[in-house]
This record gives sequence, structure tokens and C-alpha cells, in this order.
Amino acid sequence: MLLLSLFLTGAVWRMAAARNEERAHLRFEYETGQAIAAIQERVNLHESLMRGARGHLAGGAFITETEWQRYLENVNARDYAGLHTIGLATRVRAEDRALYLQAMRELGRADYDIHPPGERPLQFPVTYLEPPPGEDVLGFDMWSDAELQAAMRRAGREGRLAISRKVQLPGGDEAGFVMFLPVYAGGGVPPTVDQREARLVAFVFSANTLSRFLEDFIGGESRALLTLRIYDGTRRDAGTLLYDSAQRFDPSPLDHLPRYERSALIHVGGTPWTLAFATSAAFESLYHRRDEWLIWLVGMPASLILFFLARGLALSRAAAVSAADRAQTRMQASQAQFSAAADNAQDAIITADEQGRIIYCNRAAERLYGYPAEELLGKDLFVLGPAEERERSRAAYAAFVQGDATGGVEKLYDVEAVRKDG
Repeated sequence: MLLLSLFLTGAVWRMAAARNEERAHLRFEYETGQAIAAIQERVNLHESLMRGARGHLAGGAFITETEWQRYLENVNARDYAGLHTIGLATRVRAEDRALYLQAMRELGRADYDIHPPGERPLQFPVTYLEPPPGEDVLGFDMWSDAELQAAMRRAGREGRLAISRKVQLPGGDEAGFVMFLPVYAGGGVPPTVDQREARLVAFVFSANTLSRFLEDFIGGESRALLTLRIYDGTRRDAGTLLYDSAQRFDPSPLDHLPRYERSALIHVGGTPWTLAFATSAAFESLYHRRDEWLIWLVGMPASLILFFLARGLALSRAAAVSAADRAQTRMQASQAQFSAAADNAQDAIITADEQGRIIYCNRAAERLYGYPAEELLGKDLFVLGPAEERERSRAAYAAFVQGDATGGVEKLYDVEAVRKDG
């Protein structure tokens, strides 16, 4: 019984553990899937804002700052989730540099200049930026940075959004990335690479840090349950790390070992990002295995109690059976002694049950009545009396059995009997 109870407790524990593990794993898969979808959705959201800005330019990159800001206000650009900055970088060839600077200064930027200094055949200085930056950002030639230039070349040649690799953003201490969308003269996207390169006039861009870009994309309980690291490319090290939520939101102890981990490679704007997810200490607390051990804590005492109850019942039953066996043995011994004494008695002895059926007769009774014992056993006791007395004798016997003395029957009385031969 104890082994059976322990087996059942173990079976229930295994079922509970499997169910808890399934729930935890499904939650982890759901949360990570939601995070991946949210990142792609945020990229698409920013791209839609940039496409609107490109359409507002109507094929020309040289618009006033007032027109630029009016567009951003019309689309509520500052309300876009995770948006850090959105700006315009205009294409300036070396021979057009002086004309471009003159036009910018006529628009009210008296101190505007292109930097870093130096002669370059092609430049893409920051013309406008929202929100308004420091003076060191306006005029920055984005083409002068190798990583930014690689993304701009890809965007210009392909005619679609491109995202840079990890870069140090001007005017900030945190590394990030820049999204570029090309603007072509005449509007639209030219059909060939050569035409796209020839008609490229500007880039609408969005510079972001991952901490700002992913702001609130994992919210509430999800932020506490998962840690997320994003790496630029497929290599994982400090040099490629773009974002680490554990440094911002995860209070897990340093020696915490995650229950689940998952990596996913996604491509955003043609750039690969490796997303590394892990469960936090809060996740482990939510799906802690201590609930499973409660089954053992409850099941073990219950099994022991059940075992001792069953053992007590078994011992009681065994004692009762033993007592019954002893009583049966004593009864059989008593009956044997009675039979031995009665069979050797000189007087006739007959016993009957409550219904008056003969259940025993000794040898003297056989001789007296002329019936063999096997013929008398089971017969009506009153066949041994005269026919006219049988009913009265039967009634008196019934009253005697029931303890009623009013029938005229005494414990000792004389009756007439009839032998078998009459």
C-alpha cells in the first residue's frame, strides 16, 4: 500500500512538473516571438515615416526648414514610438559645395558649414534634423563615415531602406545605427542601378540608439521576464553589442542561470541582427518548481497515514479472523466432546433446530425409535409423536423457541412417541 501511494504521488508530481514545464516553455516562446515581431514592426513604422518625408520632398531635396518641420508636425513625428531623430542629408558634389553653403546661410543658418573639414568629391551633410540638434551635428558629412557610407550606397543602389552597422552617433555617447531611405530627382525610384545613382539627391535618415528605438516595445511583465541582447551581425562580443536589456531592467543576481535561452537572426534593412533571449530571475520565480514539490510534501504524509491506517485495519482483520478461528476450533472441539459423550449414552438424545428439524440423534435414539440416523436427520421432530398431538406439540415448540411459556411447554416434559414400526 505504501509503495502504491508513493507511486501515485510520484506520478502526480511528474504530471504537474511536465505541465508546469510546458506552460513555462510556451510562455517563453510566445514572449520571444512577440519581441521579434515588435522589432520588425517598429522598423516598418519608422520606414513609413521616412517614406512620407521622401514623398513630401516631391523629388527635390532643397526645401526650407519651415516646410520640413511642418511636415513632421503634420504626421506627429514626435509621437512615433522609439523615434530618436529624423533628418535629411543632401547630396553635395565638390563643385556644388559653395552654392549649397550659400543656400543654407540664406535660409538663416549663418554659421552652417560642412564637417569634418577636407576636400571630398561627394558629400552628404546633415541639412535638417528633428528634434533640433547641437551645432556639431548639423552639417556633419555622413558620407565621411565608412559604415554610414556603406549603408547609404546600398540604399541608393537598391532604392530601398538600408540600415547601417553599429556606429558611434555624432553628438552622443551611446552606439547605435542609422536608417537611410534614398530620395531621387523627379520622385519615385528609377528602374536601374545606373539611373538610381545618377538621380540620387538626398537621404531621409533616422539615427537611433537601440535603447531609444526599443523603448517600451517590451512592456510591463514581459520586460521583467526576459533579457534581450542584440548584436550587430552574427558575432557576439562587446564590439558588436548594440543593446542589452539586462543592464537596464533586469535585477537578476549575477550568478543567475537562465531556464531558457533562444537566439534568432533577423535582417532589418539588409543588415543582420542576432537577438539573444534569456529568461530572468523573475521568470523563474513565476514558474518556480517549488509548487511541484508541494505534491511530495502533501503526498508523502498522506501516503504514510494511509499506509498506517491500512496496516491497522489489516491487523484488526487478522486479529478478528484469528479469534473467529479459535472460536470455531473450540466449538468443533466442544461438538466432538458432546458427540462422543452422547453416542455412548444409554438414553436417547435428539436435537433440533428452531424450525423443529432434527440435526442430531445418538445411537440410543436410533435403537429406541427404529430409525437409522441418516433417515432421521433433517426430518420434522414431530413425526416421532402421535398424529393427533403433532400440531399442539409444534405450537408449543415454537412458543418455547420464542421464549413464550404461555403455550404450556416446559423445559422438561413427557411426550408420547411412536416407533417407526408403529
